Amino acid sequence: MEIALVVPAYGAVTGNSISARRILQGIVASGARAKVLDLETLGVYIPNIIAAYEPDVVHAFHARKTGFLVRDSRPLVISLTGTDVGRDLDLPGSREEVLAACRAAHALVVHQSETAAPLLEADHSLASKIRVVPKGMGLVEEAPFAIRAAFSIPPDRPLFLMPGGLRPVKGQLRAIHALDDLGVELVIAGPRLDEEYAKKVVEAARERPWVRLIEIRPHARMAGAYRESDVVLNASDLEGMSNAILEAMYFSRPVLASDIPGNRGLVESGVTGLTFRTDAEFREAARRLATDAALRATLGAAGAIRARARHSAEAEAKAMMEIYREAAATMAGVKRTPTVLP
Repeated sequence: MEIALVVPAYGAVTGNSISARRILQGIVASGARAKVLDLETLGVYIPNIIAAYEPDVVHAFHARKTGFLVRDSRPLVISLTGTDVGRDLDLPGSREEVLAACRAAHALVVHQSETAAPLLEADHSLASKIRVVPKGMGLVEEAPFAIRAAFSIPPDRPLFLMPGGLRPVKGQLRAIHALDDLGVELVIAGPRLDEEYAKKVVEAARERPWVRLIEIRPHARMAGAYRESDVVLNASDLEGMSNAILEAMYFSRPVLASDIPGNRGLVESGVTGLTFRTDAEFREAARRLATDAALRATLGAAGAIRARARHSAEAEAKAMMEIYREAAATMAGVKRTPTVLP
């Protein structure tokens, strides 16, 4: 079996690219073959490549960014990754692109049923296409990274690690203001995905020596960063299911996360981490975690048990291969004629 994985930005360290790499490894381990088609590199030529390549299945990550582009490819599987159904459905122009892509797909993959709720409100007929596949652990390779030594952070200073690309939806500015004067260190790790927003984050960090910005490459070095951090932070407005939260739990790190549907699927407040809605709750939860090492250890241990029990990369790969086989079977004996751009 041949699967084409269509990814918005495969070269960047983003949730979609990390998930695509994990799925790719699962495909190869199953004995199937795959080709990654990077939107950032190949752009509008991807439909032409698919037409020439003729894979058995096309798997697009993000309904609007890539699913809409390859909507005429058959059979099509789309992973709904967060902003496509959590934000783009609310935007007039993007809404129709998301719905068109989803209506063309054979299957719509989500990591928890809540992710699909906005889509089903827009078109309930899509319910039969939803496939819930628990996300697997993303850090399939580990490399050391002495993050404290890199920034001269002493061992007695609480270190908050905030993975994620710099863009408004990730809430880095909110985090900086919430942690002001708490006596902690904050390392924001991620690429600049929105230049205007990134400039604001850089300016805020420049005024606060306890805030550092870094892009950790390769992704395997995140393992070392997690091991040296005390708390992993997520302040997103929208998430499908965060790779960073799952990875942090896997490495027994307590998570402080915004109370949104995508995060609630992983973080049970008071059990595997703490959650917040208001800025006041954010600051108080951060203060608790910064000053209570026993609480951090308890939450981190519970998170590791849950992550390892429920989020196997092998189980995710097996489920995805079943979806691919199901999708390919619908096209058996059917001549595929995807629309090719001029």
